[in-house]
Amino acid sequence: MAEQKDFTELLNKFSLKEKEITDLHKKDKKQRETLDILLNIIKLSELEQAERKIGALFLATAQGFQKTQIPSEYLNIITKYIVEEKITAIPRVDLAIQFIKKMKKDDQFDIEKFDYFIGVGVNVTTEDIEKAVDEYFKEKEEEIKSLRYSINQVDYRNDIQQKLRFPNMKDLFDIFKNKLTAILGEETQADKQARQKQIQKKDKSKAQPKGDDNKQNESVGQSTIGSNTLVLNIDELQGRDLKSAINSKESQKWKEDRFGKMILSRFPPEPNGYLHLGHIKAINFNFTLAKQYEGGCYLRFDDTNPDKENQEFIDSIKSNIEWLGFKPYKQTAASDNFDFLHECAVKLIKKGKAFVCGQTKDQIKEAREKCTPSPWRDQSVEKNLEMFENMRLGLYKEGEYSLRAKIDYKSPNTTLKDPIIYRIRYTPHPHSGDKWCIYPCYDFTHPLCDSIEGITHSCCTLEFEIRRELYYWVLDELDLYKPFVWEYSRLNINYAVLSKRKVQELVDKKFVSGWNDPRLLTIEGMKRRGYPAKGLLNFVSSLGVTRTSNDAVVHMDLLENKIREELDNISVRTLAVLDPIVVNITNMKDDEVKIMEVKDFPTQKESKTHKIEGRNKVYVERSDVIHMAHKDFFGIAPGTYCGLKYFGVIYCTDVVRDESGNITQVNAEYAHDGTDKTRKPKAFINWVSVEESQECEIRLYDNLFTHEFPSKYEDGPWTDTINPDSLKVLKNARMNKNLKLNILDQYQFERQGFYAVDYDSDIKAGKIVWNRVVKLIEKDRLGALKKVLDDIAKIEAEQKKQ
Repeated sequence: MAEQKDFTELLNKFSLKEKEITDLHKKDKKQRETLDILLNIIKLSELEQAERKIGALFLATAQGFQKTQIPSEYLNIITKYIVEEKITAIPRVDLAIQFIKKMKKDDQFDIEKFDYFIGVGVNVTTEDIEKAVDEYFKEKEEEIKSLRYSINQVDYRNDIQQKLRFPNMKDLFDIFKNKLTAILGEETQADKQARQKQIQKKDKSKAQPKGDDNKQNESVGQSTIGSNTLVLNIDELQGRDLKSAINSKESQKWKEDRFGKMILSRFPPEPNGYLHLGHIKAINFNFTLAKQYEGGCYLRFDDTNPDKENQEFIDSIKSNIEWLGFKPYKQTAASDNFDFLHECAVKLIKKGKAFVCGQTKDQIKEAREKCTPSPWRDQSVEKNLEMFENMRLGLYKEGEYSLRAKIDYKSPNTTLKDPIIYRIRYTPHPHSGDKWCIYPCYDFTHPLCDSIEGITHSCCTLEFEIRRELYYWVLDELDLYKPFVWEYSRLNINYAVLSKRKVQELVDKKFVSGWNDPRLLTIEGMKRRGYPAKGLLNFVSSLGVTRTSNDAVVHMDLLENKIREELDNISVRTLAVLDPIVVNITNMKDDEVKIMEVKDFPTQKESKTHKIEGRNKVYVERSDVIHMAHKDFFGIAPGTYCGLKYFGVIYCTDVVRDESGNITQVNAEYAHDGTDKTRKPKAFINWVSVEESQECEIRLYDNLFTHEFPSKYEDGPWTDTINPDSLKVLKNARMNKNLKLNILDQYQFERQGFYAVDYDSDIKAGKIVWNRVVKLIEKDRLGALKKVLDDIAKIEAEQKKQ
């Protein structure tokens, strides 16, 4: 604790935020590594304290070095540039790290190229930005006036950014937005609808690859789940051009003798949490890839860490994959191969390629940074075999010893700096019980399981690219069959978090109800909310699979569009009222009933039908009623006609209001069945008969976060961006009581949106809870109503003056 307190005091001197300091002192390996690098930076800077700007740049540098694992000797250069104010913003730190990362092992550091790359001396003022925006808008004037807010604003800003090279992006965003508003005025509802259609149009075009466009975009395929096809040239998934990646004739024959020439992929989740939207991309890619080529995809549980894994997660993962419509070629677990993995470790020891090490984690980290060998590195083979056996027998304490691969402690690739491949854990394993007290690490397990299972294509996200050399080193040293390894961009989406750690924090701190909260993008949460599996698969398929970047972000609108499209195909229509008020139809008797036969899917000619009843008392939406007629209001108002969908047209005779001006009663007469064109209503609204309805609960969901990128929020804890209005509950909504329901059934409430029956429902007891899945794309009725009511208030104020 004393050590942590000392660091806290030091970090406070460099103006780090309390949350940043707390995170750095967590036991998490990544945070500890970042802290060590940050302390080294502070030492190199020779500063005793610094303002927030410098502290933030130091922290960004430490985080960048930890993430990319580039050699620490370049720290001094970036630190010096920050102190000398040659690097003044975090994006330039990122560029500096990017420049160093791209350098090859034998390259000399070119200071002039480095300075140009990171923009040393380049200072872009707001006047420069304003001038560039003005010039660009003049160039694009016709397109802007034609497309209005449907222009691709991101592309426009990127073009301007490239011309300026290093503008302040917030200034660029604000100036761009203000200029666009000055030209076009505020974005109207019509603009929003047009922009939405443009998004859908682009979305559909992405799903139709043309010729070599995929190659130009580094795309390796998209799947159309309906036809189970994958537009993919599998030869693009070749491994890096490493000699160690090439199979010998013997190892290739070994593979073909056991598995033939079939394509085999795998989805290897660690059973330490619930799957999320990003996993759906991986599942869809790997399973569809294999099916496209009449091969198979393993479901392999990477269960090498018994401290975090349990049967609950295993069962959930299996259920998720089945729900998505996939069937594994085989279900396996890394623990199935523990005997084989142990044999491989012994072989490496006998070859002089592995040694038992007694260094602590901190000592190993320090040695790696200094590129110094472990004191145990040159221990004899016999001694290593003896000590490894003692590890297996449980004769040492946890953390006292580990088995490390003997590769290159000076390597610029940190994964090759004599990595740990076995560690001691006295935790019973969910699958193998207490047979083992030593467990293999991921980087050792992964290639060996891929090899022994005959995997042809081992596909993973880009953050694993740095591990590819280690992957092939293991297989090469053991003379085993080598799969192709290929990395692709992971899925990120705005207004959400996918990280297991962050979702766990949301659950632990009660920001959400659990891992299946409908506001989360876990598969369990999306399933509960009512997202159809096919809609999710159509979404990830439309994105393609590329190697562009791990930082690319997909907009939530694209996901909701795909969900909406699928729900439109499968959801039976029904009428419901969310905020009800009763309309008395005074010229209908109490026992008078009008029965209408309504299509389940109005746009389908051969659709099934259901019956609804119209009586003299009906519920309508409170927002569809006002006390004074207005030319822009299309609902119920005294002296006007309004349509009740399928039922007919009513004429409002009067409304009754209380002392506060709230409408408490609506009286109307049934006018006609909708065929009289002389008394045509402005619109037909949703309704339900009082007699035929029952009370239900409606849960309305919005984005869980108010910040587009909550993980990058800098003005406080990321949880400060949680949207307080992400869930609204309506307790007295009304629905048709004759619906035959099951949990998770999906319906379209006409004029409202798509809804699904929640787990909290007790159908037998008549307690129904609905989750709104997505809204319909239509006009902003509440916004239009507010304008009407404001206008009426002005009219009434004028009347009082007179």
